[in-house]
Amino acid sequence: MIINSRSPANTPKVQHLGYPVPPLKQLSDDIFLNWIRLAGPDRNRIAGLKYVFRCNVANDDTKNIVVDVESRIGHSIGDWPGEVFQITDTDVNQRDGLAILGTPNGAGVAYLLFQHKEYFPKKTISKVRVWRTPPPPSEPGEEPSLQLLFYIEDIPPAPSSSAPSSPPRRRRCWCF
Repeated sequence: MIINSRSPANTPKVQHLGYPVPPLKQLSDDIFLNWIRLAGPDRNRIAGLKYVFRCNVANDDTKNIVVDVESRIGHSIGDWPGEVFQITDTDVNQRDGLAILGTPNGAGVAYLLFQHKEYFPKKTISKVRVWRTPPPPSEPGEEPSLQLLFYIEDIPPAPSSSAPSSPPRRRRCWCF
């Protein structure tokens, strides 16, 4: 769960156990370090990441894209369970899922998998669930908080082709 996230490049330098933390640039670095701390040293457990929850999204670019998606689907996204948008499917709402994945909050999750490919070699983001939670009763004038839950799954194996394969094409090499 990621709450009130900021790029480590924009946060003050900190120390851990008296040692300076190495300079981190991306939020995905911070997410990964926290995940391996929670998962432990077992690579199978590290590779078992299934969800990344972006809680109380405040990024205006992300919020605006979700508003655009809402106008395209013709209604506002409400409380849980909200709406699920496919990313890896050819489903009609894949375009909306890809738009949300392309936001600053979604791209960070994709970057986490890409940047740490040795730990997540066959993982992909398959879908995203979007919903809003109402403000607490103590803050009646506040707008509902945007929530994003990214689902991480194994990349499915490529379908086997029963058609005979064509011979490999010869490539030309242009050397100067």
